Amino acid sequence: MLVIPLLIVLSAFLAAASPVRRGIARPRPNTVILDPDYMQRAAGNPDQGELGNLKGLADRLLTVGPWNDYASQGVYWWATTASGCPYELRDGQRNPEIDLYTDRKDSSNMVNSVYYLSLAWWYTDDARYRQKAGEVLRTWFINGPTRMNPNLQHAQLIPCKCTGRKEGIIDFSQVYTDVLDAVALLNTKFDGAWTQQDANAFRDWNQQYLSWLTGSEFGQKELAAKNNHGTFALMQVIALQMFLGQNAAATAQVIEQRSRIDQTIAIDGTTPLELKRATSWHYANFVLVAYLRTCAMAARLGIDLWGFHGAQGQSIGRAVDYLAPYAAGKEWPWPKTSAPLKLFAAHDIMHFGAERGLGDPKRALETIPAPPGGSIWKLAPAVRQQDSTNVLGVFHSAQEAIIDDPTPAEEVASLEGEAPQEEIDALKAELPSDQIQLLDELTGGGI
Repeated sequence: MLVIPLLIVLSAFLAAASPVRRGIARPRPNTVILDPDYMQRAAGNPDQGELGNLKGLADRLLTVGPWNDYASQGVYWWATTASGCPYELRDGQRNPEIDLYTDRKDSSNMVNSVYYLSLAWWYTDDARYRQKAGEVLRTWFINGPTRMNPNLQHAQLIPCKCTGRKEGIIDFSQVYTDVLDAVALLNTKFDGAWTQQDANAFRDWNQQYLSWLTGSEFGQKELAAKNNHGTFALMQVIALQMFLGQNAAATAQVIEQRSRIDQTIAIDGTTPLELKRATSWHYANFVLVAYLRTCAMAARLGIDLWGFHGAQGQSIGRAVDYLAPYAAGKEWPWPKTSAPLKLFAAHDIMHFGAERGLGDPKRALETIPAPPGGSIWKLAPAVRQQDSTNVLGVFHSAQEAIIDDPTPAEEVASLEGEAPQEEIDALKAELPSDQIQLLDELTGGGI
């Protein structure tokens, strides 16, 4: 007679001592980079170790922000007089004045905040995360007094010279697609934290932003750029089109991305335009972030961009394979600063390659360090540029974070049609030989 009561007591004791963590049943989200089927499954059985990492990141974001609007200053431009104007280009010298424009950091904070908070809500159902994500989104994109205008017309301005440049689009294109996925998670339900009206207003903002990207002179020139600027700009357009349900247009853009593989990836897997940079390790990884995020979207559209090979056998997979030994610690043979390489920049790239059967990336994962803050790959398997992320000290200090600034050659190229030819010629004459070569490649020798 005592068996059943004892079993009940024992069961209660075991339940208290070893609580069973149950996942959450979620509807399928309309994410664009993150695999929607994976996200639905993972919500029901999240990796507990990585969930701890995610909550640690999200908890720090509950009491900061929100942020709003956007402008930034060109990086290598310096005043030549006590009064300021005119400004001149100084090769490789970062002007600390750019830090007076906080919008670049603010936009990074906004993106990371929305991303981590939305993911934390997705996996925990803690309303605090959803509430804060909604607040940040409404402040930046929706509320009239604080919303950002849906363009980047004033990004990377140069005092006394121009109020914005096409290169400034990279400020957003490298990170903004995370916001689209975050909102897709929030859109799986509507409540006071994030309403249907909020979702509609956010959609309208993105439609206007897409129209500006594809229709403005800045947007069209950035899309035509041959290096990572163009690859990221095209990736951003594809993501916006998919978010807005314009899948036919997105498919056409993915096909356009194929031609870039021929142009930017060599047969041995190197990315020549990126390897010329002083921080070549960062940029070799950086351009692959754009390609691999596009691969993820292409798969959703029924296109195997990962398996595509160019005329000489070039492929995104070869570029991933090329980086793998260096991610595992082999000496990097290309230009670099004196600081140690941030090997974790390749963390997500190696995961992406390993999951698609590449052996070297799989082996690299045995030794490559996790990103600061810990890995959340099993919760959000989307490739991100880990050494660029700089959110509220969670990842890096301002001094450690790599900022994706244009090269001096890109700075000069951006002045085509915006400055007198004699001024452009004078600036070109000051460039070192490697930057002149890069300028000729960027402009076809026509500047």
